[in-house]
Amino acid sequence: MCKFVEFSENSHLMHIPKFKHITNSLSTIQEDSELIINKKTFNVAHICCIAQLHPMHINNVRDGIAIYLSNFMLKINHDIEGFSVCFNGIKLKEKEPMTLNHDPTVMFLKISFKLLVIVLKENYKIKVKINNIEPSNIRMGIFGLIEAMITDENFKDFCYEGKSNTFVKNSTVYSMNDIISFTIRKVTHADNGTNVKLLGYV
Repeated sequence: MCKFVEFSENSHLMHIPKFKHITNSLSTIQEDSELIINKKTFNVAHICCIAQLHPMHINNVRDGIAIYLSNFMLKINHDIEGFSVCFNGIKLKEKEPMTLNHDPTVMFLKISFKLLVIVLKENYKIKVKINNIEPSNIRMGIFGLIEAMITDENFKDFCYEGKSNTFVKNSTVYSMNDIISFTIRKVTHADNGTNVKLLGYV
């Protein structure tokens, strides 16, 4: 994952807020490395697709493609069953962009690239971090990017301990900042792919 964490080939685009956000997210992933389960947490997908190129980037195609791809990062992607974090290794498969109906304001180019994905599948076991404990719920998350919630059915088995602000289930104590196993039951998100939440059980 180290090549993706560097995100170096896009370092000159850090003045764009989305690229800065992606870089900050990669730093958080490094800091919360205890949440990584060997090679199960992440997947590197090799993507080949048609990208849209804005005419203003015709003299710097790679930057234009990178800016286009950034719009799909830090969002859910059902095609690859996960959460898109960042990309690198953009390769242009065509020398010249195509136009639609000879309209120069709409340009397309066939490309390939590598995509770093947090795997999010139903019935998939991951690790989450307890971020907040209240008498009525436990708030958990993954790398500060994705929220995880326990199903109502599973939560009935938890008992809140007010003095220590912890929960107990089958003699196991759950405290703030604990790293715990979590099985995904359902993935929800906003229409645009953001605000990703996991519903599951521990």
